[in-house]
Amino acid sequence: MNKLITFSVDEYKKLLYQKKTKVIISLFVIYAMAIGIASLVIENNTGVKIVAPGRFPVFILELLTGFILPALTVYISSELYTAEFKDGTIKNLFALPVTKSIIYLGKILAGAALTATCLLALGISGLLVSIVINGTAAFAGIGSLFVSYFGAFIFLTAVLMIVSFFTLTTGSPNMAIAMNLLIWLVLGVAGTFLTSVRQLLPVSFSGWYQPLINGAGLTAALPAFLYMLSYCIIFAVAGLTIFERKEV
Repeated sequence: MNKLITFSVDEYKKLLYQKKTKVIISLFVIYAMAIGIASLVIENNTGVKIVAPGRFPVFILELLTGFILPALTVYISSELYTAEFKDGTIKNLFALPVTKSIIYLGKILAGAALTATCLLALGISGLLVSIVINGTAAFAGIGSLFVSYFGAFIFLTAVLMIVSFFTLTTGSPNMAIAMNLLIWLVLGVAGTFLTSVRQLLPVSFSGWYQPLINGAGLTAALPAFLYMLSYCIIFAVAGLTIFERKEV
């Protein structure tokens, strides 16, 4: 367990200190500010309130959960796996006194931690913007904020598990990104036209936590959570199987 934690922390730092990661986190902050400014301008000019004062951080999250945030997990997965194999740096990891299963799981944990960091940057930025615009009224939806962002984290962790499996089947970072995004878009289209199976598709889980916010309770959210858990287990095992067969 100590080896897994140590390896995960090292992988997380390696991801976090990349220039591209800093740019991505900065873009989340800028995005929150831009939406805040836009909503304020619209409200001042038209009198139409785009979002309730306590819902702004949740509002900006919901705009991204359909595609942008899943695309973020695709990028993270590519950096964790195919980039390492392409650059040859994976051989340094294979030389460490740890098993391949620890390397695989450690990378998943590092990716989940980076996803949480991005969500944290978005949530804090959204809350600060909301405070500037709405004052103390911004805290009216603090409970929904925590539930939404934690729910989004669980959803994105499941997506990370799934895209990591497909990433490991490719040998190129660009190919991995393109393939995963294409699969996500195809599933989205399939869910639109095949409503009978939509509830089984990962693309339908982005708002799985909504019943918790709307007062429907845990029972209403549980089926989607169990589906996500099943996907996590299946694709984690499948991904680990592929990773353990990888050679330098």
